[in-house]
Amino acid sequence: MQKENSFYEIWFEDGSQATPNKLFKVSEATDYAVRYDFDVKHLLEHGEVDFLDEDGHVIGGVQTINFDKKGAE
Repeated sequence: MQKENSFYEIWFEDGSQATPNKLFKVSEATDYAVRYDFDVKHLLEHGEVDFLDEDGHVIGGVQTINFDKKGAE
């Protein structure tokens, strides 16, 4: 189950940004998966996905960003 305070970020080794607003929600993951060719199920199960070049080197990926809600009890 995904938390409401979990977001995702696409990053690249060269520092370029894929997502205009930098972060996206789980509800948007499928659209980004189609655009950047990654497995949403893997992202949701493992919290990250690596993008590999033809030689198997990591050139980017998707990672989970969690925000803690301070003082919410």
